[in-house]
Amino acid sequence: SEGKSVSKYPLRLVYVENTEPNTELIKMGVSVSKKYFKKAIDTIHRDAQNNRISGAQYQTSPFAVRFVKKSNALLSMMHETNTCMIELDLGSGTYGGYEILNRFQRHMYALSGRPHWGLEFDQLTGSNDLISALYPKLADWKKIYQQFNVKGTFNSPFTDRVGFSKAEYKPN
Repeated sequence: SEGKSVSKYPLRLVYVENTEPNTELIKMGVSVSKKYFKKAIDTIHRDAQNNRISGAQYQTSPFAVRFVKKSNALLSMMHETNTCMIELDLGSGTYGGYEILNRFQRHMYALSGRPHWGLEFDQLTGSNDLISALYPKLADWKKIYQQFNVKGTFNSPFTDRVGFSKAEYKPN
């Protein structure tokens, strides 16, 4: 087989050196309630194993775990709950990389996972009610957003996609 491996029981790392000049990572981040962090880690391990067995898709870098105190910020990933933040990165050129990260993100929703706003893959839209399910105080936040965004100062491609931005339409 192609590549090299390193073993330290019970783990085995198989890798292929990336000779591509582009070494960017594709990333996703999610927070899960501290009470679900063990299930989340087990899910990631199980998904990585299933990906390898069924589709020759490999997790090409380690994932990071950190614990963060709850926040009162209305759209915070840590809103009103202590969380475990999980960041998954894959090397550029990872076979099926976006598919792998999308699968991880979807599986974290089943554990009340909230995606990192800047590291999610367009699953959050204004049309599927997922945002309001993830953030029960969304209506309160939108009122504040509209109050301070009268001129569109805080509009972005993300706020456009999720339907937060308000566009003015002037008929002929």
